[in-house]
Amino acid sequence: MAALTADKVRDVRPGGAIAIPVPVAASTTIYLGSIVNVNSSGFAVAGANDTSHECMGVAKEYVDNSAGSNGDLTVMVEFGQVEKFDSTGITQADVGKSAYVLDSGTVGDDGAASKNVHIGTIVRLVTTNVCEIHVLPRPAVTAQPT
Repeated sequence: MAALTADKVRDVRPGGAIAIPVPVAASTTIYLGSIVNVNSSGFAVAGANDTSHECMGVAKEYVDNSAGSNGDLTVMVEFGQVEKFDSTGITQADVGKSAYVLDSGTVGDDGAASKNVHIGTIVRLVTTNVCEIHVLPRPAVTAQPT
């Protein structure tokens, strides 16, 4: 599987989704259907397995901010839905477990070598390289008060 280089229309189960506008990072293009992360500055970037990123959801539109600065444009990002994704390493035994971002178009299982960015829960294995994910990025972990 590979990162997206064009728009991708995904199969989505209706219900429960929330869409929010997220400011896009400078020099960034985000494709329709792309997994969207935010970088350490809080701006939207294409999904990647990067320790400084947090997943926000899936792009519901194409946005080209390649000539812009941070926040010049926003992208509508949806979460809470169940969507089909290309996958690597996911088997039937992974249903109910966490899924992780590998790139803007691909997710991996809990056994991924470096599982840095959580995207949601694996709800169904469709084929060997396709699964359905309940897209619910988890909040960043913060220290608990003592």
